[in-house]
Amino acid sequence: MIALFIVFLVLIILLGIFLILYYPIKRYLDKKKYKELVGKKLYKLALNKDYYLLNNLVIKIDDEITLHVDHLLCANKYIYVIVDRYIPIGVSGKTEDNTWFNYFKKNKKKAIRNLVLYNEERTIRLAKFLGWNESKTPMLISVVCLNDSVILSDELENFDHKYSFLVKKKNLCKVIEKTEEDAQVSPLDEENLDKLVKTIHELSITNENE
Repeated sequence: MIALFIVFLVLIILLGIFLILYYPIKRYLDKKKYKELVGKKLYKLALNKDYYLLNNLVIKIDDEITLHVDHLLCANKYIYVIVDRYIPIGVSGKTEDNTWFNYFKKNKKKAIRNLVLYNEERTIRLAKFLGWNESKTPMLISVVCLNDSVILSDELENFDHKYSFLVKKKNLCKVIEKTEEDAQVSPLDEENLDKLVKTIHELSITNENE
């Protein structure tokens, strides 16, 4: 009887330890593998839809500006410049503000950059580098992809723009597919797109080796 009680007590203690450590460990593993998980989702989409996907690009725009792009997805109608970020707990802010706030503990917060403005600026720079100007229809779309567990303020949760998106990982592919489906524009020229992808890839390889 005593032995059974001791075994039961040990199991209860182990269960308690497991419950205490489960969420911190899960958050750590999710954060560590987040970029890889986003890449896998995009790879599956690219494979199914016959899109081009380039990951971890480093492109030197000029002597002062070098762009790092987490994922560049070249679909039928648009090219998606995707930045992925894992943000613990919650984020509040406005899409037009330079600074957001990351709430990570009770009454604890820290300022972080506005990822929407950050990626929109990089997307425009990359578009101009590739020959786009304001007289043309936008060809590149900015996408900020956050982890599913992050809690967003209402304004960020409901952010919606024709050429810029803030999404959680679970909705990433859905948003891209819907954008492609709804777009009232002609498909990108396949031959030119192929050349563009090769050029970007070569530029990135060159810059990484410098």
